[in-house]
Amino acid sequence: MSKNKLCVLNMFNTAGSTNIGLENFAYIQDDNIEKHIILVNQSKVDGLNFIKKTYPKSNIKVHSIFSKNKYSNNFFILLERLFKIFKKIKPDIVHIHHTKSALLTSILRIVSGFNLVVTAHSTFNRYSLVQKVSFLFSYLMSNTIVCNSKNTFSNIPSIISNNKKRLIYNGVNFKKIDKSTKGGNRDDNIIQIGTVSRMIPEKDHETLVTSFARLIKAFNYNHLRLNLIGDGPLNSKLIRLSKDLKVEDRIQFFGSLSREETYEQLGNLDIFVVSSRYEGFCNAMVEASAASIAIVATNIKPLPEVVGKNNALFFEVGDINGLTLALKKLCEDENLREKMGKNASDYVRSRYPLDKSANEYLKLYKEVKSI
Repeated sequence: MSKNKLCVLNMFNTAGSTNIGLENFAYIQDDNIEKHIILVNQSKVDGLNFIKKTYPKSNIKVHSIFSKNKYSNNFFILLERLFKIFKKIKPDIVHIHHTKSALLTSILRIVSGFNLVVTAHSTFNRYSLVQKVSFLFSYLMSNTIVCNSKNTFSNIPSIISNNKKRLIYNGVNFKKIDKSTKGGNRDDNIIQIGTVSRMIPEKDHETLVTSFARLIKAFNYNHLRLNLIGDGPLNSKLIRLSKDLKVEDRIQFFGSLSREETYEQLGNLDIFVVSSRYEGFCNAMVEASAASIAIVATNIKPLPEVVGKNNALFFEVGDINGLTLALKKLCEDENLREKMGKNASDYVRSRYPLDKSANEYLKLYKEVKSI
């Protein structure tokens, strides 16, 4: 490493299209920053191929402590591999995002001189016991804790000083969204409702599917379609639910799509629903808002903060009737859909541009190095 360069190393479980932290890191533009990533659950070859394809101009150097031999991935072997990479790279700043890397890196900081930055991607009280122990240890060992919303900021345990915390919202690549959604095919005769998320209990797709079915049956809305983008352990259960409710012919399960393919599908939607029970930030809602789609979301923190409390219709968690009525209101009023979509788009575009987030991280790294 050049003596004049600041060496920053980010640790991730994997490099992939849903890795928001990696995207923010990749878009940092400064010749005086040397960028490295270490992958915990992915090979160097796979990570390098993704970086070359997705962020070819990022100048990120890729490392990995992962082994395909599961017996070579125990905690102490990973710790040894990580120590060897740290010894070789000599990072000025290590930035961690996930449970295992938080614990591994915090232990090594005891014997090494690097500065430590931790990102809180979700509210602390939603973590499992193991996650709480790991992250609390990393918070105590860190120089700075980055919070992706005011809600995550306020949920950091009180033993951590506010002076140690920094609010930096996730950045979103609006240029990519504009490029991919430009060819959207919204049918004037059909109202398309959709969402993008993993099919896990926290996202509560069941409430969305049930509300959609009720909307069709109670109000005889035969011009509606529901598009579910994403995959996960509840996929089969949701397919069965759609059949039980006799709306399977009106719901399309897209499965996992690439970022570009997802954006293309957003271009077809009229209404975007976030039925989540918990969220840290919700990039998918920001991306849908940027595409000028009317938003319906649960009123959990931080969703009103992220999209603006007047720019979406909100309902109580798990409230099938509340979601049904919100959808009915938007389905019956095209002008309201357009107005809310535009207001939400203006709001998120002013707050979450990717270059703004990248610049805030660059500023943070320089500040941490100078401490």
